Amino acid sequence: MPSPYTLFEVSWEVAHKVGGIHTVLSSKAKTVRELLGDDYVAVGPWLLADAEGSPQFQEEPEHDAFCERCREAGTPVRVGRWRIPGSPRVMLVEFSSLYDRKDDILAQLWEDYGVDSIHGDWDYVEPVLFGVAAGQAIEAWVEERGLALRRRRVIVHAHEWMTSSALLHVKRTSPSFGTVFTTHATMLGRALSSLGHSPEDGLAGKTP
Repeated sequence: MPSPYTLFEVSWEVAHKVGGIHTVLSSKAKTVRELLGDDYVAVGPWLLADAEGSPQFQEEPEHDAFCERCREAGTPVRVGRWRIPGSPRVMLVEFSSLYDRKDDILAQLWEDYGVDSIHGDWDYVEPVLFGVAAGQAIEAWVEERGLALRRRRVIVHAHEWMTSSALLHVKRTSPSFGTVFTTHATMLGRALSSLGHSPEDGLAGKTP
């Protein structure tokens, strides 16, 4: 029986190897693809600074019309396959067009959720803009594929703070989407592990 879910997994390290999250995603992609097929879509950054593109990404021309519509809407994307076991579908999202609107985007996050960005420099602003653009691209894909009409349940899973703005964006504009956030390395976790303690010890009876 087909799964009723469509899962979008958002990470800075989709088709872009930086650190450990790349290993987490690439090692499980084959299993997730077996469960969901092409209803599993990994979402990563389309980095214009990488002039030769990602060697892990293979474009699929059958999505050209969708990509053109996204470009016209101000959120350019590329759709293809991640060259890892399972060959999951990938959507790479370009976000430089949001730079001129960054003050409005940061103000919206403050007004809606109390996210303070007053001291954030480019290392902070860049991931925030990517997350918002990723949320917009996911919404465009859901509309293009008619997932709501097909009664598909959409889940957006974001990894680390660098993509968390995607969840805040869809929470505001597409509240029917399910959201999941995973942080992979916390100060609490690092401090506990260096002392040989378990996470349960540090939580002192509190739930995670």
